[in-house]
Amino acid sequence: MRKIISLNFRRHTNKDKEGNATKYGLQKAKEIGKNISKNKVLKGYTSDIKENRCIKTLKEIEKGFKQELGVSSISRKTSRKSIGESIIIRNKEKLYDLLLNKLNGDVIKFYQLWYANKIPKNIILQPKEITDLIVKDRFAHIFRFIRMKSYGDLKKYDVKPIHVENITHDVIVGALLTTLTGKKMTKFSKKYVIKPRQEISFDFYKNKDKLKIMLRYNDFKLDVTSKINNILENK
Repeated sequence: MRKIISLNFRRHTNKDKEGNATKYGLQKAKEIGKNISKNKVLKGYTSDIKENRCIKTLKEIEKGFKQELGVSSISRKTSRKSIGESIIIRNKEKLYDLLLNKLNGDVIKFYQLWYANKIPKNIILQPKEITDLIVKDRFAHIFRFIRMKSYGDLKKYDVKPIHVENITHDVIVGALLTTLTGKKMTKFSKKYVIKPRQEISFDFYKNKDKLKIMLRYNDFKLDVTSKINNILENK
């Protein structure tokens, strides 16, 4: 089967106290762009937050990619965004009160509770709920794109495979990882932490009418075709 699309969900780069991208973080993001295969077309989306860490991460990835003569098709429309904090966080005041006061700023304890579904969903959505939203939005978008490509409606993409970057947050990467693998976060990180710029990837392979989706996280790989289809079918 031939790989036709890679769909990434990447945590934004390093941030400062104000939540904006650091100079070091932007340099590292640019390096990512330089290392993306130039035999691909780059598309990208970002989370919907006011701080610049997501959009600047994407811009630096694109800058590094184009510096190596890669072809980018990233939209300049700011309305085209990936699911982010405004949707998954339901009550910021209660979230900050829980983290800063009740948990005394213990981020690891917060993640332990969240991955165990012990934080009320009226504060922040649970991992499975986030995964369902992402799959029905971003994955459905990719499926529509594949159908259009199959019918020849997107001729400029007929030659090169596509690399899609969604610059997002640690909880989204973690939610996808734990829900779709069925494994606890401690298998992947003892401290429950998704590092800056760390990504979970989904490679779409196609042969005639058959489509396979492979999840990649570091050296871990898993066929998640059935799980993705089941989520899409249970609307």
